Parts: sequence; C-alpha cells; structure tokens
Amino acid sequence: MKLPAMYLALAAIAVASPAHAQRDETAPVSERTREAIATGEIYRAVGEWRLSSRDDGCSITRNFAHDGDRFTLSLKRIHPGHDVIQYALIGDLNRRRRPIEAGFVPGPELRVNYRVAEGSMGDREGYVYAGPLFMPEPDREVQAGEYVLAQATEYYVVQNAQRRPLVLQTGSMRPALQSLDNCLRDQLESYGVAMSGPDVAVRAPRVTNMGELSAQVSRNYPIGARAEGYQGIVRLRLIVDGQGDIVRCHHADFLAARLLREDACRMMQEHATFVPARNRSGEGVPGYFFQNIVYDLNSIFDVSRTRP
Repeated sequence: MKLPAMYLALAAIAVASPAHAQRDETAPVSERTREAIATGEIYRAVGEWRLSSRDDGCSITRNFAHDGDRFTLSLKRIHPGHDVIQYALIGDLNRRRRPIEAGFVPGPELRVNYRVAEGSMGDREGYVYAGPLFMPEPDREVQAGEYVLAQATEYYVVQNAQRRPLVLQTGSMRPALQSLDNCLRDQLESYGVAMSGPDVAVRAPRVTNMGELSAQVSRNYPIGARAEGYQGIVRLRLIVDGQGDIVRCHHADFLAARLLREDACRMMQEHATFVPARNRSGEGVPGYFFQNIVYDLNSIFDVSRTRP
C-alpha cells in the first residue's frame, strides 16, 4: 500500500535547548534599506515592548509609527533560547509575490522567508512567518550568543513586503529577549519542570518505541488534510511528567494547518512511550522533548517497509 509520506524528524532530545542545525537561505541588507536608515525613513517605536503569556508560550509586541502609518511587530517563543521564533508583522503590506527577507540589524544576514501565512490582530492584517532570531554566521566555528547579538541591534528590517524597505527602530533587543525567556522559564516551572535545585533533569525524556511510533505516524496521514492538500513541518515541544506521560504538547509556530498540528500532538500522545527525565539521584522528574513531524504529499513510499 502506498501513501503520502508523513515521517518523524527527531530534533535534539534536550536538557539544553537545541542549536539551529541547518543554515537557511540568507540575503544581504539592500542598498535601498541602507539608504532608508541613513535618511531617517524609519518607523520609530511607540511605547515599550508588551509581554504576554499564554499556555503555548510567551510573546513580546510593540508598535512602530512613521508619518501617520503604523506597524506592529510580535515575537512568540515556546521555550527559552529555542531556535524558532514566530513573527507577526501587522500593517499595510503588499500582497506577497516574493519571499520576505527579514532580520535584525546590525547582525548576521537577513533570513529569506518562503513560508509566509496571513495573520491578523483585531481588524488589522499582516504576515506570520517563523525562523531563528539571528541567522548563523557560516564562517564562524563558534557562533555569538543570542544575548550578545541582541545587545547590539538597532533595527528590524523587512525587504520585499512593500515597494520600499520597512525599517523598524527597535533599539537593543536584549532586555525584551531576557523578559521573554524569563516568562518562558516561569512557564516551565508552572508545568513542574524544575529550572534549579535537586529536581533539575540531567537526562532528558526518551522515546522507547521509535520503530512502532514511526510506523503509526507513517500510515496515518490525516484524511482531511490529504484531501485539502495540506503539508508541512509541525514542530513540537512535549512536556513529559515523572512517570513518562505526555502532559502538554505545544507548537513552535502556527504555519502548518490546524489539522496537521492537532494530528501531530494526537499521534505523539496516543502512540509514543517515554522513559521520563532523570535527576542526579536517578529519580523520574518532569522534563521536555522536542519533536518535528514532517507531512509531505509529494514523497510516496511503501508503508510495509516502515514496519518494525
């Protein structure tokens, strides 16, 4: 029997947060953008960053204005230091025809965002996309830390979203980023995951039935999603309690269709078996586990070969 492929892509099973493993496509800051900065054609911040907390993560949001025009930038994360940020850029943007190039300046090159969805805040519309806070620098063996790069930022730059470059004057992002990560640490504590003390996990949760899990995931592409042509990557963070049970399932971003996001959590909750995280005494304690599930309609394979 042949079906569209849906397969597991394991991320780091981490006590420490995973590093960004693959270099995405980048673009330089354009001459038009540099000219906008030099001539003051920029959107200045209105008020401070606003921090908010929801069950599936924390976010920071700020407004920017220029000549009566307003944009809102929001950054959402599910885990302290996690390499995926969900961005929401809300304002008067052109209908997208090309990938959006975006990133903080100064810093590494801008990221080229091919996967861009429509988003909204109230009655205002815009774009949603996801990626790292800063792109890795390919020629450096040791990458600069997020907080080091965030300390030096002055602008958030978006190219190809309008006829002219969009430049938001953010100033240093370090205080806002620290506030965001502190919020996320507090969330982990509220889920029972110790961030300090004797119950800190020194060994992460581990899946014990990966062969069986892979087979279940492979043969169960959601029928509704297949009919609609939905595909993409669903990035998960699972909270696993001290008995090895999944108690929470969070999505790093919302770019994949709801059907796929819901199915990814359901598959993990129904079919994955875990050994819990362990503290230094060897006791089972709550911990976290990162998992990607890739839904691909274009890859066809023989399911019988995936069975353990």
